[in-house]
Amino acid sequence: MPLIHDPALRPKATFLPPAVWERIQHEFILGLGSTRTLATKHGVRLSTLQGRCKREDWVELRDMRAQDALDELGCGG
Repeated sequence: MPLIHDPALRPKATFLPPAVWERIQHEFILGLGSTRTLATKHGVRLSTLQGRCKREDWVELRDMRAQDALDELGCGG
């Protein structure tokens, strides 16, 4: 099977190792991409990534990280 460089043309993964999910979560929490862009980048179905994001409260984790950063700068409320 030839290597497909365009992520949009690659088949979607049905299983990803835990380390890959940790990387995706880390990128989301750091604000390095939306669920849509991260799903495309990592070859995961958008609905799969959104489901995991919701189950594991990634938005809350991202918000907590942002608040911690503000607190460190003395800008927190």
